[in-house]
Amino acid sequence: MLPVSAPDYVQPVVAWRCWAAAWVDGELRLCSPVYETVWPVRNKVQAECRASTKRWLSRQPPPAHTAPSDGCRCGIYGVDDPSRAVSFVRGQGFVAVPGDVVETVLGKVLLWGSVVECDHGWRAQCAYPAALYLSARGPYRTFGLRPPEGHDRRAALEGVAGHLRSYGVPVHLFADDSLAAVAAALTP
Repeated sequence: MLPVSAPDYVQPVVAWRCWAAAWVDGELRLCSPVYETVWPVRNKVQAECRASTKRWLSRQPPPAHTAPSDGCRCGIYGVDDPSRAVSFVRGQGFVAVPGDVVETVLGKVLLWGSVVECDHGWRAQCAYPAALYLSARGPYRTFGLRPPEGHDRRAALEGVAGHLRSYGVPVHLFADDSLAAVAAALTP
């Protein structure tokens, strides 16, 4: 009889993360705040190891492997707490995002496939958003900017939410809270 391996998790792991909502090829898309990864609409995002692009001191790239790998930091990240997800993107310049960033988006994410447990979350092979949360004071606090004079922030937020609904998941608006306050309210 051959040995049979079972997956570590029977159902997807539900975690938290943040994205940059950016205009990419004329569409508002969720993007990784760290890598040039655009999350596809109504399709999973699949992890790829990019360690060879981040190792400046090593002359040889690491051996090829599927992501995530125990001996690497690759994979799609999700954390166990919404406040931790927000703190991760605080101060990020979003330089890797392949489009014009409009918002910082907090959300629940489903992680599956090969999943590696970490100190405060997981790294996974596959992921898709499960719910998205937008805050009226999210990007302005993040980037230290003020809304333009006469700018209707609520209408702009509703417009962003409308575009993000193309992912087929609930999009929640918090008109009077910062992203950190939203995360604190969502923390169990």
